[in-house]
Amino acid sequence: MQKKWLVIPAAAVAIGVGVAMTTVSPVSAQGPGSDDMHQKMISIIAEKFGKSEDEVKALFEEIHTEHREQRSAALQTKLSDAVTAGTITEQQKQLILEKMETLKEERQERTEVHKADREQRKTERESKRAELEAWAEANGIDLEFLKSLHEGGPGAGQHLRGRLAK
Repeated sequence: MQKKWLVIPAAAVAIGVGVAMTTVSPVSAQGPGSDDMHQKMISIIAEKFGKSEDEVKALFEEIHTEHREQRSAALQTKLSDAVTAGTITEQQKQLILEKMETLKEERQERTEVHKADREQRKTERESKRAELEAWAEANGIDLEFLKSLHEGGPGAGQHLRGRLAK
């Protein structure tokens, strides 16, 4: 049975990457039907490996939560290092953390908008980008520095290795 669980990473990476992308990007754009696709993949994995859908969902949520915590810790480290290096001030660090939390909350509130047509999502993305650029400029924060906060980090597939054998 353990061997079967080791096969899941190939199928699960697609879900993990999808989940990771929606949490990494300040403005994510899920396509129409992505919830249906996610559910379909969970159903297929559960059936193929003789697990309940709840077990598969719980595993993905555990991986997602762990990944989110690791990204948060990495962000704290990057920001602290930037303060130490003099790239940003402690006040700017706090502003960035607050802004990122606000963006996260806004992203969650926009779930319904992302189900709307493509043009509406594009318009919203452009508006949010302009708003973020203006915020960064007003606070003396280089937008390239903000972009660099999302670079690197472990991929979603790495979180699956070894976990599925449990």
